[in-house]
Amino acid sequence: MRTIFGRVAGYDSLIDYLRDNSCTRVLNNITLPTMLVNAEDDPIVPEDLCSCAHDFVKNHENSLFVLTKHGGHLGFFEGNLLYPEPVTWIDKMVVQYCDAVVDLKLTKSG
Repeated sequence: MRTIFGRVAGYDSLIDYLRDNSCTRVLNNITLPTMLVNAEDDPIVPEDLCSCAHDFVKNHENSLFVLTKHGGHLGFFEGNLLYPEPVTWIDKMVVQYCDAVVDLKLTKSG
């Protein structure tokens, strides 16, 4: 890891890189309603690294942590490398989430 992070990003170790680039440093600064999404089969961020997301939603009432069975990483791309789908899985999920929020708001006000 020293070779990759030292040459490319200027870090001496993976731990130094993660310390400086992890969302955990700034997550608690978020004040807007937030939806955090991860997949059980994410090869980069396995579920056991999601403790900061769990802690965040416990302490922020306008937040939600969604853990899907499948999805992978990086916006849940669909299709293949040469011809990816223009609308990704995460795009669809955000629209469904917004629709549900609007429906809930309308139900409560009606």
